[in-house]
Amino acid sequence: MPPPPAAPPAPPLNVVIVGAGIGGLSAATAFRRAGHNVSIYEQSAFSNELGAAIHLGPNASRILGRYGYDEKRLRGVRCDSLEMMAPDGTTMFKALTDHVTKEYGSPWYLCHRVDLHNELKHLAFDEEGEGKPATLHLSSKVVGVDLEKGQITLAGGEVAQGDLIVGADGIHSRIRDHIIGEGYSPPPSGSNTYRFMIPVSSLTSDPLLSAYVPSPTKPGMKIVVARDKRLVFYPCRDSTLLNGVGIHPDTLSKHSTEEWNANTCTVEDLKQTYADFAPVYHRLFEVAEDIKLWQLKDRGGIDTWIKGRGCLLGDACHPMLPHQGQGGGQAIEDGAALGVIFPLGTPAADVPTRLAYYEHVRKSRAETIQEFSRAQIAGSEKQVIDPRVTEEFTFRHDVVAYAKEALTAVWIPSTVAPRGPPAGAPGGLKVRPLAGVELPVDEKL
Repeated sequence: MPPPPAAPPAPPLNVVIVGAGIGGLSAATAFRRAGHNVSIYEQSAFSNELGAAIHLGPNASRILGRYGYDEKRLRGVRCDSLEMMAPDGTTMFKALTDHVTKEYGSPWYLCHRVDLHNELKHLAFDEEGEGKPATLHLSSKVVGVDLEKGQITLAGGEVAQGDLIVGADGIHSRIRDHIIGEGYSPPPSGSNTYRFMIPVSSLTSDPLLSAYVPSPTKPGMKIVVARDKRLVFYPCRDSTLLNGVGIHPDTLSKHSTEEWNANTCTVEDLKQTYADFAPVYHRLFEVAEDIKLWQLKDRGGIDTWIKGRGCLLGDACHPMLPHQGQGGGQAIEDGAALGVIFPLGTPAADVPTRLAYYEHVRKSRAETIQEFSRAQIAGSEKQVIDPRVTEEFTFRHDVVAYAKEALTAVWIPSTVAPRGPPAGAPGGLKVRPLAGVELPVDEKL
C-alpha cells in the first residue's frame, strides 16, 4: 500500500516586528532570508538610528557576513589594539588584539551606530537581497496588543495581524508589558555616561592630542581607568571620528536621561566630572562635539521573553550595561536565532512552541553577558572575571550553528497528526519533527 501523500508545505509566516532599531532590522533580515513576509512598525517619523558608536564583535559580525554585508558601507574600524591608561595620562599597558579575526573567524569592528543601522536597512529592505524585502511602516505607534491572536493595534486604529509578533521596541517596550505585565521599570544602575564625538581632523594639528589620532595600521581602544570612573576612546567611520565615552557615578553629574540624544551637556560638565584627570583629557573635551549625558539603567533577567505568538529581543528583554560592548551584538544574535528557529515551511500552529526554543537558545547566554557587564563596573565589589574567559565566551559563539544544532534534537507536538512517533519516543507521545529542519541529527556544526 503506498504511503499517504505528504501534506502541502506551509506558506510563509507573516511576521510583525515592532521597532526598527538594530535588533528589529536584524530580525527582519533573518526572517526575510528565511522566506517569510516581514512588516516593521516604527513609532518615530524617521528610521535612522541615534547615538554614537558601537562595538560589533566577531559573534555579531559573522552573522552580518552570512547576510552579505558591505564592509565599505559599514565603514567600521577593526579593533586591533588596546591601551590601558591612568588618569595622569601615563600608559599602564598596551596589547595587540589583531588576533581576533584569525582566532574567531570574523572581525571585531568599531562602528558608528548610524553606519551600522544604514547597513542593516540595506540588508532588510533592498530589492537585491535574498527573500522578499521587509516593509517599513513609520509613525506607527502601538497602543494595543493581543499576543494570543497575533495582533497589534496602532494609534490610528489600524490593526496589523501576524503569525508572530516580535517586540524589538527597546527598554520601554510596549510588547513586554503584554508578556510580563505593565509597570515594570528598570532602576538606575548608579552610573551615568557621557557620550561625544571628536573629529580626528581636530587632533592632528595639536601636539598634545596627536597620540589620540588612530593608528593607520593597528587602530583600537584607549581606556582610562580610575577607581570609580572611566574614559574610553576609539575610532569609527573609517577613522574620521573618535568616539568618547565617560562612565562615572551618577552623583557626579546631573540631569541625565536614559534616552539617546535627549540631553545636551557642555565641555565644562565633562571637565567638572573629570576634574582630577590630566590636562590632556580636558583638552580632548574641548574639541568634543555633540556631548550627551545618558543614564545607565540595569535590569536583571525577566521571567520570560515569550507569550502566545509574541516574543522580545534586544533591550526589550536584556538591556546591557556598556562595559562588554555587547548591547547591539546580542540583539543581532537574537534576530539570527529567530531566523533559524522559524525556517520556511513552519506551520503557523507551531509558533508558540517554537518560541520556547528561541528562549532556550538565547535567554541564558544574554543574561550571562549582562552579568559579565555588571562585573566590570568601576568600583564594583563583584569579582572581576578574567577577560580571556569573557572574550572566549562572547566572541567564539556562533548563534546560527548553535540554534541549528539545538533544533536537530527537537520534536514539537502539533495539531497536525503524524503517522506515528519516532522510534524511542517516550510514552507513545504523538510528536513530529520541526518542519523545515533538514540537518541530519549527527551533523557536526
